[in-house]
Amino acid sequence: MTEKIRRRMVMVGLAPVAAIVTWAAVRLAGGDFVIRGGHGTVGPGDVWWPLVGSTVLGFSLIGPSYLADGVDALALSGLHIVTAIVLIGASRRRSRGTTRVS
Repeated sequence: MTEKIRRRMVMVGLAPVAAIVTWAAVRLAGGDFVIRGGHGTVGPGDVWWPLVGSTVLGFSLIGPSYLADGVDALALSGLHIVTAIVLIGASRRRSRGTTRVS
């Protein structure tokens, strides 16, 4: 594993940790994260699942960036990103209880 990949892995791993720590610090300081329009507040589930998804996306992008070049790397990365957008969006709706099954 190259130093560049190692740095990326650390960065992708630390990003969600930093977000959760910041969320917790704001809560401890008395912040409520109230959303305008009567939609409630942002809780740890709202923060955690999108962060897990984005972390997995970061790790999944290592493969195309390391094993492919040029247009192939862009195409493979695009597939990963499109999949992540769908999954992260679905998990956010599900964590808020707004997903409806027909």
